[in-house]
Formats: sequence, C-alpha cells, structure tokens
Amino acid sequence: MRGDDFQISVRGPEGYVEDPQSVNEYLEHFRMQILDHFQQSPEYFREADLNITLKDFTARRYGRGVMWFSLRWEIEAYVTGTVNGREFDFPVYVKNELNVRKIGLISIHRMLTEGWDLYSTYANNYDLAGDHKKVKLTIDDITSQILIALDQKVGRPLPPTTKRIYAVCWSLAILSGLSVFVYFIMFSGNYSNASDSRLTIVLASALFGSISGASVFGIVFLFSFMLQPDDYFVKDPVGRKMLHRSGTKSVLVFRLVLFFVLCVIAFLIYFLKTQIIK
Repeated sequence: MRGDDFQISVRGPEGYVEDPQSVNEYLEHFRMQILDHFQQSPEYFREADLNITLKDFTARRYGRGVMWFSLRWEIEAYVTGTVNGREFDFPVYVKNELNVRKIGLISIHRMLTEGWDLYSTYANNYDLAGDHKKVKLTIDDITSQILIALDQKVGRPLPPTTKRIYAVCWSLAILSGLSVFVYFIMFSGNYSNASDSRLTIVLASALFGSISGASVFGIVFLFSFMLQPDDYFVKDPVGRKMLHRSGTKSVLVFRLVLFFVLCVIAFLIYFLKTQIIK
C-alpha cells in the first residue's frame, strides 16, 4: 500500500484565530491519528480523501485560581470526503464548562480585599487554555468518535478485544453487586454487639459491603486490562485513547502502572480486614 493512497488535508477557522498554536497542534493531531488508524488496518481502508475542518476552537480560563476559576471551551469540527470510494461526513460539536470553587481563609481575605478586581477579571479578562488537560481529553474523545465513525463506514466490526472488554464490564457490574449483597448478609448476620441499634448494623454493613464491592470491581477490571494484547492499545480506538490518557506511549509502562494500582487496592483490602473489620 502506497502512502499517497490516503490524502488528509486540514483547515483551521476562517478569519481571526484566538489561539493559532493550539489550533495547529490539534489539527495535526487529528491528521496523524486518522492516518495512523488507516495504516494500522489496511484490510479495511484501501484509500481515502478527507478534509478536516476545525471551524471553531475556543478555550478560556477565567479567574486567578486562588478563590475560584472557570474553564470554558467550545470545539466544532467537520470531517468530510470519501473513504474507499464512499462519501463520509461526520460533524462534531462540543461545548463545556468547568467551575472550581475554593473556600478558605485566604479565599475569604481575597474576596474582601480584591472582590472587585476578581469580578473584573472574570467579566473582561481571561487566559487562553488550549493546553488544559480537560481540553486535551475532549480532543481525545473527539478523535475516538471520528475513528469509530470511520470504522462503521467501511463495515469494520468491533475488534474481539473490544467485545471482550464490554463483556467484562457487564460481568464486573454483576460480580460487584453480588459481592456487596453477600457481604451485607454475612456482616449483618454475624454482628453480635447487642448494644448497637439495627440501623447502625445496617449502615455498617452497607458501608463495608460497598467497599468490598468496589474493591472487587477495581481488581477484576484492572486485571482484565493487564491481560489485553498489545494490539488492543495500538489498533483499537478505545485502547489507544486509554493508553494516551495514561500519559505514556509504552504499553509495558501502562501495565506496570495497572499492577501498582492493583497492589494499592490489595493493601487497602488487607488494611480494612485487619484494622477496621474485627
């Protein structure tokens, strides 16, 4: 397969661009992710001629972050063209906002002394936030949506690994629910302290039962990802997004991180069993 079988052009917003650096960075991100997706699956993608248009990109951070700050971002993109000779048109629009409030002595002091300045900052001034982690996660989600839409267009089935992941998620939910129920029955049935009320017994059972269920869910869920083949984190859109969000490009490092988290969960279960639940 020749490299010129895939033509992917990118175009940013027309007119004034508030944050050209982020726009160029994310356009190149879209182009490279789609191109890599095509090259990883030559049996499904023979040729493509796509245009990626980032019509609107706005990411602003209001406030100074001492008492509060507000993050607002709006992204509108279109992917049009042909894939394997078929017309492809996929619009994406995301508008979101994140508000963070901080309460404390420093915040109260600043509110009393610089309240008007803070209001003016929020109302009139802002910092560009194209590189904020929340914005980057949104870009990753958009990329995953585009790749899944491309797979559906050419009739590519979900990879077996993805189907197994979905099946595992359902199984984990059922297993966790059963573990909570069984633990609830066992704990309340063996609770012999007559001085405690029935309500106390029920609340304690629900608390430790929930901890037990969440622990089982976490262990089985993370362990299932450790067993996935390397191709899952390279070819599958969901696996690629997960690897990207972990902050590393190495599948081995990602597995080591999962193993560390499993060890932490196991230690917490042991601590609860030996120190709290007696």
